[in-house]
Amino acid sequence: MKIGPLDQNLRRFYAEAGTEKGENYSRSTLLGFRHSIERFLNAPSFSKGLQISTDPRFTRSNLMLDAQIKTLKTSGRENVSHKPTIEEEDLQKLKSREMLSLSSPLSSLRNVWFHVVLFFCRGGLEGQRSLTTNSFMFETDAAGRNYPTMSHDELSKNHSGRLKDVQSTEKEARMYECFN
Repeated sequence: MKIGPLDQNLRRFYAEAGTEKGENYSRSTLLGFRHSIERFLNAPSFSKGLQISTDPRFTRSNLMLDAQIKTLKTSGRENVSHKPTIEEEDLQKLKSREMLSLSSPLSSLRNVWFHVVLFFCRGGLEGQRSLTTNSFMFETDAAGRNYPTMSHDELSKNHSGRLKDVQSTEKEARMYECFN
């Protein structure tokens, strides 16, 4: 398919894309579609070398995508709905179990890992595998309380470190020391 018809088809796709229930896709899903199509066209079997998001030949489809995202924003449905956080009472139940107690080396390890994941690892397993002792800095706040924090921004599909990437606030998470 040539660029002109591809731009036209993408424009139509962005205007009509919806879930099986007839609802609009989220902003991240629409952008994910564009990135997936771009990856597919740039894969070795095609090797088109296209950058759909910046190529002026895709102006019309990108304008339609921007219009869809703006519509989502004005209707208050721009963002992804995330899973609810762990309720305080459920967190207390978890912490009261032998599995996360400090009574053995294995349960202590599980306890530390649970809290590292809870406070810092929003990138899933791939983010956890890349953690090292250099991934954390130990600091003290103005009140004199000690805490570890991330020493770097995690690379993820949403924060890949590209030129237009918005800096994340993930490395600002703090896990304060506590004494029982």
